[in-house]
Amino acid sequence: FSPRVGWACEGVVNFEVVLGDGTIVNANHTSHPDLFRALKGGGNNFGIVTRFDLSTFPQGGIASSLVINDISQRGTVFKSFTNIASAAKFDIYTSLVTSLAYTSTTKGWKIINILAYTKPVAQPAVFADLLALPNASNSSALNITTLAELADEPETAPTNQIMATATFKPSLALMNEFFELADAYFKSFNLTGGITWLLTFEPLVAAMVPSSKGKQEDVLGLGPEDKGFILLLSASWPDTASTKAVQEATRHVMSLLESCAESKGLLLKFQYLNYAAAYQTPLETYGEDNLGFMRAVSRKYDPKGVFQKRVPGGFKLQ
Repeated sequence: FSPRVGWACEGVVNFEVVLGDGTIVNANHTSHPDLFRALKGGGNNFGIVTRFDLSTFPQGGIASSLVINDISQRGTVFKSFTNIASAAKFDIYTSLVTSLAYTSTTKGWKIINILAYTKPVAQPAVFADLLALPNASNSSALNITTLAELADEPETAPTNQIMATATFKPSLALMNEFFELADAYFKSFNLTGGITWLLTFEPLVAAMVPSSKGKQEDVLGLGPEDKGFILLLSASWPDTASTKAVQEATRHVMSLLESCAESKGLLLKFQYLNYAAAYQTPLETYGEDNLGFMRAVSRKYDPKGVFQKRVPGGFKLQ
């Protein structure tokens, strides 16, 4: 729903927050508005949120399908993805997640597309090219369902996992180069028990990106020049003893991809906090003004630095 209504944090109309000294406050547009804004992207740096009040929007039926393509079709899939992500007028009912999945035990790739349209339309024009491709799932149309049914997913088997992220300007050539770089590295990286890698692409468009920097109600620092796509690099593997090797490999692969994009002027600064690796610094990518604002809010509401020094986890401001 983000292309239509914005990030999930934009839908919060009130936070109930326990501060470091035990005080309970409500943060909204009229009460503690600075804390209200800082909490929209600032992580666990200000207090413990004990309640979220959310705005709602009407939603009826939804259309969705899982479309699996052979890796040999990647050029056409990348072209469709790029056309959708870079459209002058993005269809705000569109949700597209395209993943390239590599399994080390078979040394094989496949493409997994999660297509959703937040109206009950089985063949939306935006997905015409993707649905026209021959695919292993034999999908030529989306399935009409309800959000409750769509969200009722089976549990996945427990495994070790890691994620890292970066954001890029839309480019068909860049996506092709990403595949070539990943393919070469993944095939040289072997683990006991195997490993599955995913390169997942998601458009960063429409209501997710303000029409101007001055219209921000959050601290994400995004503006119209940041339209493109978010990349999630992830891995899952069974052998805990291999964790350090996978962490180092993930960092190396992300560095390869970022360097490739930066050399072409296609690397954007933004790092999506929910996908960021422990070594990354997503709060710093929001820009100096937003970082300074969050630090000032932290000093105001948590002067003893409880959430900087005594709360583990998350990305810190100091």
